[in-house]
Amino acid sequence: MRDPLDELDHFTDPGPTMNPLPASEVRRRGTRLRRRNHALAAIGGAAAVAIIATPIALAANRTTSSDPQPVKPSPTVTWVTQIPADFPLTDGLPDGTRVGSKAAPTGITACGTDPGAVASSGAGAGATSGASVSEQGTDGGTETRTLTLYDDDAAAAAATNALEDLVSGCPTDPNGTGAPLVNAVGPGSLGGDASLVVTQQAQIDADLLADLTTMVVVRNGNAVYVVTSHTSAGGPQVVDSETARLTEGSQPVVEAMCAFSADPC
Repeated sequence: MRDPLDELDHFTDPGPTMNPLPASEVRRRGTRLRRRNHALAAIGGAAAVAIIATPIALAANRTTSSDPQPVKPSPTVTWVTQIPADFPLTDGLPDGTRVGSKAAPTGITACGTDPGAVASSGAGAGATSGASVSEQGTDGGTETRTLTLYDDDAAAAAATNALEDLVSGCPTDPNGTGAPLVNAVGPGSLGGDASLVVTQQAQIDADLLADLTTMVVVRNGNAVYVVTSHTSAGGPQVVDSETARLTEGSQPVVEAMCAFSADPC
């Protein structure tokens, strides 16, 4: 057997290359090498495109928490627009209390406009009920209640917002003649979707207030309830006392107002 090391005899000496390949074999091997290189290049290019395209495709299909979400239509609400015959508007009031289908007079104005009329405006026919009573032996005290229903909760909210804007925009009413009137509005504690307390007093002098009118307003769903009282006394203690009295006496009315919410009781 021929020793392969014999082929290295002339590795360091000048001379012809040992066992040279035929020209046809050299060309064949060169062609095969080029084809292989071309195939590898094509595969590498396709892989690079896939690597680049994959994140782009994922980014295009990815939804993040900050992306706008499809708006789901709100469920349709059927609002109650007639006051039930057994609604307890006069609960706690004495027998003989007058009840009608119009807003009860409140006896209060703010720069020429009755806030109670603002709160009961814009309602459809038959959607308002008013109760009025004059209590004897209570220093001229009176109490009125009005319940008004609107087409929807947005209209009811617009009415109470207008009432609040009216009073807050008229902190002092010159009143033409007599003592100037001092008006105030703030949050109430009767619950519902919104609750307000409005007060009006006559400024007799720098330290004396009298003729207090207190108005408590509650909105729930498409219903607005207004209860108003008047007494000849005034001042912070009387305001607190009247607000507490009207709040306590109106609890049955406000509880029954759940019938006018978007999810009725």
